[in-house]
Amino acid sequence: MSQKKISQAFVKKLFKYEKLTGDFIRLIRRGKEKAGVIAGCINKETGYRHIGINNVSYKTSRLAFLYVEGYMPEHDVDHKNRIRHDDRWENIRHSTRQCNIRNQGMLCTNTSGIKGVYFDKSRGKWVACIEVDGVKIYLGSFKNKDNAIIARWLAEKKFDFPSCISSSSSYLYLKKKGLIPKKNDDICTFIDRAKAKLTNNTSGIPGVVLKKESGNWVAQIGYKKKRIYIGTFKNKIDAAVARSRAEIKYNFPGCKTKSIAYLYIKERGRV
Repeated sequence: MSQKKISQAFVKKLFKYEKLTGDFIRLIRRGKEKAGVIAGCINKETGYRHIGINNVSYKTSRLAFLYVEGYMPEHDVDHKNRIRHDDRWENIRHSTRQCNIRNQGMLCTNTSGIKGVYFDKSRGKWVACIEVDGVKIYLGSFKNKDNAIIARWLAEKKFDFPSCISSSSSYLYLKKKGLIPKKNDDICTFIDRAKAKLTNNTSGIPGVVLKKESGNWVAQIGYKKKRIYIGTFKNKIDAAVARSRAEIKYNFPGCKTKSIAYLYIKERGRV
């Protein structure tokens, strides 16, 4: 019997699917298998649970969809927690092959703890990459591990990985360090805030730094790969004003709408 001919009614006649546990309970005795026992067995090589019906082996995760929704999934069935025999209804979802691949765990050789981020010993830098539709995309190399993780997470956002990934390692890492964007942040604002934190900037404003030895605030800006000194100020807000004006002068994207320096001085009536 082909898999296309199996029906929801036929499966319900043979088994009861428990959504909370993911188990298929046998309703009819089959050889030595008594009614009332959990049907199927876990394949030691793949980790999936299978049930044999009419000499055809079926993954129980696929049978769960047939049992509940009435159809055999066209694409893969993904296990959100990556445990392939955990067929609880809340843990499985119908997904494309690409989505399923995105939700796979890290390779055992990964030493960074972040998928798509590794340390290149030959260059002494952290490298970020991502695979999309079978193509590996290089995202850049960074002196700071956190910057590489930010690049990876931004790429995941760009290629819509969050719609597939249940527990992005880059997201969880950045969340723990307080580097995840706020609700209304766009990518530019997020990058600015992240840069401020990653450089141990206590002001929270990119390009505005407190000099502890003098107690003064310094404003600076990077333009065409050069760091430009703007000035030294007695208070933080004057330094932020100078930084914001420099962003406008050099036509930074979002300099009057999303810049952290601009929003900071706007809240204080200094625009």
